[in-house]
Amino acid sequence: MEELQGDEPDTSNLEEALSGLDFSRKTAGSLFVLSAFSHAVSTPQLALFFDSMGVFLLDFDAEQIKGDEDVFSAVVWRLVEAATECKRELEAVHLLLKAIPKVQPRARCLTPLHAPVLQLCILGRCQHLGARLLDEDPVHEVSADIGLESEDILKYFFYGGYVLTGLMRFREAVGLFQLCVTMPSQGEVSAISLSAYKKMLLVNLLAGGERSALPKNVHPNVQEALRSRTRPYMEIANAFCPSGASIRDVDLKLAEHRQILENDSNLGIARQLPSALRRKRLLNLSRAYTTLPVAKAAGLLELTRPEDVQTLVAEMVSDGALSDGTRIDEARQVLTFCSGEKHGYGIGSVQAMESAMQRIAGVAERIQALDSKMDLDPKYLQQRSRNERFGSSSRWANAELEPGSVGESTADMAQFYDDSHGMDAMLG
Repeated sequence: MEELQGDEPDTSNLEEALSGLDFSRKTAGSLFVLSAFSHAVSTPQLALFFDSMGVFLLDFDAEQIKGDEDVFSAVVWRLVEAATECKRELEAVHLLLKAIPKVQPRARCLTPLHAPVLQLCILGRCQHLGARLLDEDPVHEVSADIGLESEDILKYFFYGGYVLTGLMRFREAVGLFQLCVTMPSQGEVSAISLSAYKKMLLVNLLAGGERSALPKNVHPNVQEALRSRTRPYMEIANAFCPSGASIRDVDLKLAEHRQILENDSNLGIARQLPSALRRKRLLNLSRAYTTLPVAKAAGLLELTRPEDVQTLVAEMVSDGALSDGTRIDEARQVLTFCSGEKHGYGIGSVQAMESAMQRIAGVAERIQALDSKMDLDPKYLQQRSRNERFGSSSRWANAELEPGSVGESTADMAQFYDDSHGMDAMLG
């Protein structure tokens, strides 16, 4: 191992070993050679490591890595770093997507590959592939026999929320961030869950203009820890949420806490808040007025030019927030709101509701199947019989799991839209 030490370790032996290995027949040995290579590889050799991992992921036998899942996971995370350095994130995404079914014990089961895929989708600006994974193969089970750590679960929800935020699917993103924040733990709030909570506060404002409320099952100590570490975000939410909220006040709060937002890689998300508040205010005006002078609308929306009102109306009509009949009479300079199908209740919304109902029905079927399976499980029947005979005074009855999160984060996220350098900082 001496030759692997130093600033520029000699990896020629490892490269020779890799070239002679049959990854499908000798997966376990190949994995450890790749692990050694991943620790010794330097920047000029990253492309070779990436190519070797690509062949391994296509050919490996999942049965042979059982018991060495921690090594497999570490090598995959090293692949993420190599893909970022080599600017081959999209290629790495496709490789890992092909490998996921091989390590899944059952369909819709979380694997150590899910979080790396989602992070690569963010780094490679291909969030649509991450969303496809979340939509077409949603996770409904966490298996205990494939080497998952609590950090893997937290990262899946965190990166999943980040992917959906990048696609403007704010409500779904809030749901994933909330799952990350409220995951059972031993009462410690990790860097991952803290970062998820900060993003949840901002994204929830974009989703519906409301403050984020933690579920009641979150332990008071965890709630207090999260709130004490996110006071700047609370101040921004307090400026955004009142019915008479001023866009100028929101801008002032963003300027005041700009450095904190930038350090947390949340400046890109926060910069969308003023426009979100204008959209929210224009929706409220459409509910209160049938017609409105453009000059008055500009004043209420805190816009300096009537042309800006026309641009905002056109955007909201285009995305379905306002009905197609909403228009500006340029001759009279009057904004007319249509009382027909508006606020998104059009054909697209009906289709979205039908799709949601189908997904809900599918979830209900899975819950019923799980309930039936539990009713036949010997361990469950034995525990239920014991509780009926002796009450709930067993040694597990008083055990508490405090919602929060476990583990420390190893990666932070890039700012949206305004950060051209991608993911520059890592959570420590």
